[in-house]
This record gives sequence, structure tokens and C-alpha cells, in this order.
Amino acid sequence: MDAQENDAPNQCILRLQDVRGLQAVLQSMKHGSAQTCTISIDNEGMAVRWENRERNFQCKVFFKADLFDDYWVAPGASHELCLQLTMLLDVLNVFASINSQSSTELRYPGPNSEVLCELQDVDAAVAVTYARLATLEVPDSQDLANFWEGSRGGSYFMAPGAVLKEVVEDLEWPQAPVTVTLRPDARRAVSLAVAGHAGELTVDIPSARLTGFHIDPARALPPDTGGQASTEVSYSYKYRQMRAAFCNLPNPKEFRNISTKVSIDANGMMRVVHIIDMDAVPAGRALPGYGRGGRGRDGAPSVQT
Repeated sequence: MDAQENDAPNQCILRLQDVRGLQAVLQSMKHGSAQTCTISIDNEGMAVRWENRERNFQCKVFFKADLFDDYWVAPGASHELCLQLTMLLDVLNVFASINSQSSTELRYPGPNSEVLCELQDVDAAVAVTYARLATLEVPDSQDLANFWEGSRGGSYFMAPGAVLKEVVEDLEWPQAPVTVTLRPDARRAVSLAVAGHAGELTVDIPSARLTGFHIDPARALPPDTGGQASTEVSYSYKYRQMRAAFCNLPNPKEFRNISTKVSIDANGMMRVVHIIDMDAVPAGRALPGYGRGGRGRDGAPSVQT
């Protein structure tokens, strides 16, 4: 789309043939009925961010511009708005249920600073499905990524999202914080452990089950020792935040591959990024990922989701 096609050049216009993938990914952000999200739109794409009341836990989804069939934002322009997430999901659910060959169009801002949603079904004698979503005041918040300490990547490991989801779900019954440990041990490269009033449980993940593993060089011994990590990386996080970060994945029947990268910075802040392959969704396109993060406990920065 170019400027001549847009009769309101100050608006951003996004069109997508099938909104089911968009709806499914945003659904994974839902944590309550009164949840608001901040949406940022620029030439690179659309970001949707939510944070908890304590502001130590954030969830962010980023949709690249090339995910959309048409994407118009004035060069150098950017937009920021706030919506009720439940309201946005309800509208997308309705549009996703319509069997149409036409694209869903999202426009912002409308005459009253609202988001305009429209689907014209040419096959049904130009029937129109239309919605206006009222925006809210954008809250004063900062991206927790701005507080990341140490090297850019930090210490990290990568594994299939389904594997980590199952591990975190198994750790629920002790009702206690989860200690995440990375170590240079092929048999126990990553451990997730809980110890509560109901008992103790530890799950070890060998390096063979991982698709990536790295301990920050700042934790390595001098070169004459072979460069092996001198200490373990170990921090504790609230279980409910771990569950929110790892277990609210989109339906695996709709998404062929979900790969998860877990990074921990020098102060223990955790960043969880899920990379989702949407090729299995009809008319879907590759979606480059959505990330979660937070800050830890006991002096360690807690989990971001």
C-alpha cells in the first residue's frame, strides 16, 4: 500500500487475510478479564505489551510488518495506544469465525481516537462486519528490557516450548518458588527445582535435549583452564510467573513448531522468548516470535513473562 491509497495519511492501516493466528497468539497473553495492553505501531511492525500491577512481570508480542498482507504507516511515524485485551480478543474471535476471502482491516486513529476494524465480504453481496474499539490512556511504564544487565545475550538455553511447558506444569504441586540453574554438565545442563511444604522436586534437562546453551563469558575461568564456566548460574522465581511465562502457549495443533529461548542476565532477570512457526495455520505466515520476561526473588531480578 502506498500513500495514494490511504485517504487519511495520519492513520496506520493493517490488513490481514486470516486473523486466526493473530488471535491465537494474543490469547496466550490473557491473564484476567480486566487486562489492558499497550500497542505500539511503527514501520517495523506492531508490538503488544502487558505488565502486572507490581511491574515486575511483562509480556510482549511482536508482529513483523511483513506478517500482514498490507501494512501502512507513514514513513518515520509511530503510534501508541491502550486497549482492553479482552475486548480486542472478542472482536478478533468474531472476525476469525467469518468464512470470507476478504481481508480484515485495522485502522488507527479513528475520528475519536478509536481503533476501527472492518471486514467486507464481497462474496456475500458486500456484507460488512464492523467494530470500533475505544482506546484508553496509555499507562506510564517502561520496557523491562531496558534494565537488562551484562552482555547482550546473557546466559541462555533453548529447547522446544512443549518440553519446557511440561516441565513447569510438573513443578506446580510443591507450591514453591522455582530455582533455575545452568551448569557446564552435559547430564544436568539445566535444572528446575522446587522445595515446599508438600515436598521437593527437581527436573534435570541434559544438553542433548537442548537446541542451544551458553553461560556468560564473565563466569568463565582464565584461558589456561580451558575456558570452562567456573560457577553455576542459579536464580529463583515465583511459580505463578514461571507458569505464565512457559505454559500459556498457543494450541500445538495449530502451530507446528514453538521454540523457546530462556535468557538470564547478570542480575538474574529472566527473559523468555517463544518463536512460533505459523506455517501450519491456513493462510498463515511465519511469525517471528513473542517474548516474556520478569524479575526474580531473594535479591535476584524476578521473572518477566
